[in-house]
Amino acid sequence: MTERLFELDSYAFSFDACVLSCTPEKDGRYLVVLDRTGFFPEGGGQACDLGTLDGARVLDVQEDQEMTIRHTVERAFAVGQRVHGAIDCERRLDLMQQHTGEHILSSAFYNLYGAKNIGFHLGERFVMIHLDQVLTAQQVDAAEELANRYIQENHAITTFFPSGEEYDALEMRKRPEGLSGRIRIVRMEGVECIPCCGTHCRTTAGAGMIKVFGFIHYKGGIRVTMAAGLRAYRECAREHDILTAVANGFSTAAENVPANVDKLREENAALRASLKAANGKIFQGLCETLWAQDGIILYDGGEMAAGDVNQLLEMLVKRPGVTACIFSRREGRLFYSIGA
Repeated sequence: MTERLFELDSYAFSFDACVLSCTPEKDGRYLVVLDRTGFFPEGGGQACDLGTLDGARVLDVQEDQEMTIRHTVERAFAVGQRVHGAIDCERRLDLMQQHTGEHILSSAFYNLYGAKNIGFHLGERFVMIHLDQVLTAQQVDAAEELANRYIQENHAITTFFPSGEEYDALEMRKRPEGLSGRIRIVRMEGVECIPCCGTHCRTTAGAGMIKVFGFIHYKGGIRVTMAAGLRAYRECAREHDILTAVANGFSTAAENVPANVDKLREENAALRASLKAANGKIFQGLCETLWAQDGIILYDGGEMAAGDVNQLLEMLVKRPGVTACIFSRREGRLFYSIGA
């Protein structure tokens, strides 16, 4: 089994190791096994680390059933060769913030409502958390605030490997079934204690911030979309820039945008109703002309809007026995509606 340097120190961004094996792959890459590694392999919902071995890019890191970590590298190494590994520290720190943030927010949901995290995915942009309970928007907001309080309180985060008896005595928000042997525990002092293989910050403050960007009902519970740290900041900055642009378009303050959008939506609905009524008068005469045709009615509406195509068809097929097809082309797209 490969010695895992990341298990005890997530901030170990470089290391030296010995090559135990190097196997060529069909695509010109090589699977390299080391006696020790700082590269976290994909697993537990977290993506793998990337970086270099003696300057050669590490493109993927996976763990097999024998718990051997295999590094996909772009060039070969000799067995027994000493190599220097360098982790992409910006990527590692981002993954640490996301995984730590997921723990913190999951703990807030559990501590407030007893809602359990039954699955999560750390994606390229957001982290998805699947909870086993349906919660309201107000409850999600309260959990988000508590999570950020945990960050502000700067709780220490430690990892350890308990004995079997020690493991059985631990109070945890989730005790996964089927775990055996050497089990790694992540403890956030005063917040939570849980088995986890991932990389984390040294304190809750290391997560920086947590922001929930939405949630949906999902498989009897909810799926929460969140981000932490710099990801959360950048996403908030992006949304702020969008809101500012919209506010400037309305010549109003950001807090007035919802009211302005509602007003615009009402005005648009009124205009659509007026347009439909006007079209109805125009289409009535067109219907009289088209009804005079024998057989199936085919009508080329030119650049008629999709809604107008549907409106005309609805009026045509109100006459018993009429079958019609109306089509139009607008902005490079074909619209059609068929009915009888």
